[in-house]
Amino acid sequence: MSQEPEQDRPEAGQPVPPNESPTAENVDPSSRAFLDAVRRAAGWRVSPREVAAAVEAIETSGGTPTPERVARVAAASRGERSQRQRRHADLWRLLGAQLAVHGKPSDPEAQRAFVGRARAAAGEGSDALILRVALEVAANQGPLDPRSVGEITRWLLANTGDDLSDETLTARVPEAIAALERARAEARRGGRRPARRSNRAPGRRSTPRRRRR
Repeated sequence: MSQEPEQDRPEAGQPVPPNESPTAENVDPSSRAFLDAVRRAAGWRVSPREVAAAVEAIETSGGTPTPERVARVAAASRGERSQRQRRHADLWRLLGAQLAVHGKPSDPEAQRAFVGRARAAAGEGSDALILRVALEVAANQGPLDPRSVGEITRWLLANTGDDLSDETLTARVPEAIAALERARAEARRGGRRPARRSNRAPGRRSTPRRRRR
């Protein structure tokens, strides 16, 4: 696989620069002309799926997807994907784009680390579930960090039963974000940090468990 020129790859942790193309609003991001413009800006053959993921992430964050900005998002999340990331590849690609737009490390290794830490915070959950929750959190302008995504996942598992369809996530993730924010606000008022791992959902009270035997 050829590597893109160094100037096309933003430094890890740096937000993607704002819109740069003065005619961006006149170009349809799904058009061949836009794809060609992205490839010229990137200096390598960006795939239509990479373009689509970058466009979605930029639009979700409230930005305008110019060819230059899309090229930078694609470059930031580019890299060798593991066998694990070839399953649910579109979800991994979208996560990388979202992380890039938010100025976070976004290459495939960083994506795997993000999902791993989020699963640790959740206590359980497949790659696909963690990815879907993270993308829904981003769509709701929620906190896109592993701990928050993990705690939101834990809340969903505790409060939705076995129904974790896309429709359920769309409906319940805003509620889960609000519950997490309430729990953290209560913890700040009480002068303590919320527990990182727990079997109960953020914001819910439960009686202490009794030890068996």
